[in-house]
Amino acid sequence: MENICRINFNEYFWTPYSFIILIIIGVFEGAIASKIIKDKLFNTRIILAILISNIIGYFAQYYFSILLNGGYHLFVWIPWIKIIREYDLFDYIISFPLILTVTILIESFCNWIILRKFYKGRLILKTTFWINIMSWIILIIVINCIVFNVIEGQKEPCCIDDFSIKLIK
Repeated sequence: MENICRINFNEYFWTPYSFIILIIIGVFEGAIASKIIKDKLFNTRIILAILISNIIGYFAQYYFSILLNGGYHLFVWIPWIKIIREYDLFDYIISFPLILTVTILIESFCNWIILRKFYKGRLILKTTFWINIMSWIILIIVINCIVFNVIEGQKEPCCIDDFSIKLIK
């Protein structure tokens, strides 16, 4: 246990759990965006736009994360890795804001494309920014405080030597 520096939850990325979370967050963000943009809690056009941009953002984050992390670790949309030792914290602190920024850019672009004929572009972009910040704060708290304590992830070795030893056995 001493050699384990993180617990990886990326095997859950392609399961129904992550897609259920994606839909819940999309509807949540869509309802807030509807309230901000249209002053209605439920506007079908806005909610569908937010859902579509979340789905596109979800898969774009997946590939960006793989590129950013050498094809191995996923820091996607929600933090799929539980940090156990402080030297992993640096990767987390660097990757997380980059992926949040990419998410906001992708979703802003998608929302602008879908909604630009109906609403002001500046309002769409500002709303996309704030709904993403709100949902990420909620997800960070929920995932780190609840999910990581309920679901057991795949333990990972700390260094290449530990990993090589496991492969040899």
